[in-house]
Formats: sequence, structure tokens, C-alpha cells
Amino acid sequence: MTLERGLPGGRLSERGTSAGKHTIKALCLLLVLAVCLYLFVYSRSTVRLRSAVPGAGLSGPAEDLAAQAAWHDNYQQTLDCWASKGRWVYDRDTFMASPRGYAFAGRCQNGLVGRERDQELAHFWVPPAEACGAPYHVREHLVLELDAAARRAGVERLLVLYVGDSMQLSFCTSATRYVADFVTQIASAPNTTLPSGTRVGHAALRTFRWLAQRCDRNDFLSLTTERLVDQMQSINIQEPWVEHLAAFRSNATAATRRAGVIVLNRGAHYRPLAEVLAGYRETLAYIRQHAPEALIFIRTTPAGHPNCGAYVNKPPLTEPLDVSTWRGPWHWGDFEEQNRAVRAMVHGMHRVFVLDVVPATSLRADSHLSNTNDCLHYCAPGPIDMWVELLYNAILRALELHLL
Repeated sequence: MTLERGLPGGRLSERGTSAGKHTIKALCLLLVLAVCLYLFVYSRSTVRLRSAVPGAGLSGPAEDLAAQAAWHDNYQQTLDCWASKGRWVYDRDTFMASPRGYAFAGRCQNGLVGRERDQELAHFWVPPAEACGAPYHVREHLVLELDAAARRAGVERLLVLYVGDSMQLSFCTSATRYVADFVTQIASAPNTTLPSGTRVGHAALRTFRWLAQRCDRNDFLSLTTERLVDQMQSINIQEPWVEHLAAFRSNATAATRRAGVIVLNRGAHYRPLAEVLAGYRETLAYIRQHAPEALIFIRTTPAGHPNCGAYVNKPPLTEPLDVSTWRGPWHWGDFEEQNRAVRAMVHGMHRVFVLDVVPATSLRADSHLSNTNDCLHYCAPGPIDMWVELLYNAILRALELHLL
């Protein structure tokens, strides 16, 4: 803008006024472009890892997302390594948990009693040492390490909720008895040195009051609040488990924000794949809404072993049986495809992981509940203790990584 000389009163010329307007327009245009550029760059640097469940994906700046995805994948890889690269080791001197209090305990009808059951009870799953990125513990060492990790993390209360069918119920009951039996054993033992080098006296072991475990049977993870009872067997097959999610919210305070763990499985009751996936999406979305900080594990579903009576009192298999073409009334041959599809669906979901019990369990044709009419369920104690150890190792690792 210029002041023309020689004009009365020093008036602004039209040329100066026009130039000023163009300058303001140019500045406004530059400002708009700058804002657009910022929004463009931010939108490119802030991304979301897409998920099949609303609100279950990872999101944030690209560098933060990369870090989240890295620890998420590394943690899952450790779980998978533990689950798939181990072997069943026989050690009769290893402490064997008491069968008292287990689901189905005392009902094993495979003809084995007393010392004959050593074959089932004295096997435990051992991944290769140091090959999975984190040590894997069993028996009393697992209980001691888990308790020590909870103490270091300042855990005051950790709720583990198991939801699923009758096998999930057996899983939960076994997990509860596992801790109780080994705490009893450790309390009567001399001082113990853990694999980590920590020396622990029995007096230092807490009674695991910080660990609360709840078993809810719900064969299809339905979100209903109504209880459904199988009148023929007089057992609950649909418990209103969703009402217990409130406990996760009440635990997530400043002092005890390590809200807890939820272990899910839709059970061996066959449904078409599309229905299975839709059911999981609905369930996970509901949990994310009502217990957003919960650490979720999806347990895979192992198929049964046809003609399991042929394997009674024999060592574990070295290779799983091929049941891919076996349909029958229970569709065991479809389980592998459904397990893969569920894994693919939850991949990348925030705080959702797969607990793959199939590789180890598929080798245990020797320990089913009955050798004539039940080749799906297992005697307990037995192979399901491996599920317990895998879960407890996963929780231990999560405490070490501050995921809980």
C-alpha cells in the first residue's frame, strides 16, 4: 500500500488499495494452505490398525502405533512358541496335584486307577529352554514366580474370568486347584531358590488372595442376562457372565488399575464359521465397551480323538491324529479351520491374544474322560493342567511387561 505524493490530503491511491487487498488475500490463502498441510501430515502420521471389532484396534501417531504393534506381536509370538514348540516330558517325581475338587474328578472311566494314572499325571509340557524369548515355568516354580511378579508389580487384586463351555469350566476349576495344591505343598517345603535366582522361603509366599478366579459356563458366550439350565443334566449351560464385568471396572482404580484377565472360548459345540466369528465380534465389542482395559485371551478349541480307548495307558502321541476329514455329529474335522479363522479375526486387536492349547492337547489321546463314550473331555488332573500353566505363564509375562 503506497501513499501517492501530490494528492491533496495525502489520500491513498486506488493502486495502493488494490495492492493491499491482494496482500491480505495472499496471506489468507497461505494460512489456509498451511492448515491443510498440517491436517494432511497429521492424518498420514496418525493411523489406526483396523479391527473387526469397533474400538478394539490400535490407534495413535504412527511411531506409537509401531511400538504398540511390536510388543503386541512379540508377546503373541512368545505365547505361540511356548504352545507349539514344547514336548511332553515324563517325570514321576514331579509333584502331581491332588484330584480333589476338580471338575469331573473321580469320574474318569478309562479304567486307570492309582499308579496306572501316573502316565497321565506325570507328564508336563516343556518348551525348549530360552528359545521363546522368555522362560517358561512349571509346577511349584511357576506358582512362586507368579506370586513374586505380582508382588513386584504391586498387584493388590487380579480377577481372572473364564467363560465358555464344560471344558472351559474344567479349565477354570483346574486353575483354581492348581494354585491351591502347590501353595499347600510349598508351605510345607524348605526354602526354595527360583530359576530366576530369587530365594524364597515358604513364609514369603502369600496365600494368593490377590488372585480371584471365577468360572462361568456359557457355551456360546451369549450376552443374555437370563440363566439357562439343561433340564436333563440339571446343570447351567448359559450363565449371565456379563454382569461380572462390573468387577473389572471397580478394580480399575488408581491404586489397582490392573483390572484383570478374561479367558474366552465358544466351546466344542459346533456352529457354522460365520456364526462363530459374528459371535466373537459381538462378545469382544461388548467387553471393550464395559471392561476396556481387560487383557483378553481366546482359547483355541482342540478336537477330540476318535477311538481314544486305543490309547489308554500309552505315552503321548508324537504327531497329532489327522481328523481333518472326520466330521461325525461333532464336526471335529472343522475345528482347525475355525481356530485359524478366529486367530486371523483377532490379529491386531488391542489387548486380545490367542491361547493356543491345540498343539499340546492334540498329542494327549491317552487321558480322555472315558475310553468308550467321551473322547473329547479330559480327566483332571491331566492334560488341562498344561492349559493352566500356559495361561499362568502368559499372566506372569504380562506382569513383567507391565501389561497388567
